[in-house]
Amino acid sequence: MKINKKISKWVFNRYIITIVLFVTWVTFFDENNLIRQVQARVELNKLRAEKDYYNNKIADYSFQLKALDTDPNFVEKYAREHYYFSKENEDVFIVVQDTVKNSNN
Repeated sequence: MKINKKISKWVFNRYIITIVLFVTWVTFFDENNLIRQVQARVELNKLRAEKDYYNNKIADYSFQLKALDTDPNFVEKYAREHYYFSKENEDVFIVVQDTVKNSNN
C-alpha cells in the first residue's frame, strides 16, 4: 500500500506532469518541433557537402582556365584529352574500360 502511495505521488506530481507535457509538446506539436529540427539538420549537412563539392569544382576549373590562358602545352593536352584532336598523320585510339562488374561470378 505504501508503494502505491509513493508511485501515485510521484506520477501525479505537478512538476513531473508539466515536464512530460512540455517535452511532448516540443517533440511533436510545436511549429519548430524536434522532428523538423532533425530533418533541417540533415538537409543542412547535405547542402554543406554540396557546397564543398562545388567549391572544389570551381577551384579545379579556375586552375584549368588559368592554365589554358598561359600554357600552350596544356591547351594541346586538354584538346587531345577532351576533344580527341590529333596532329596530321596521327591516329587516335579511344580505350573504353568496362566498369560494370558481372555479378554472376
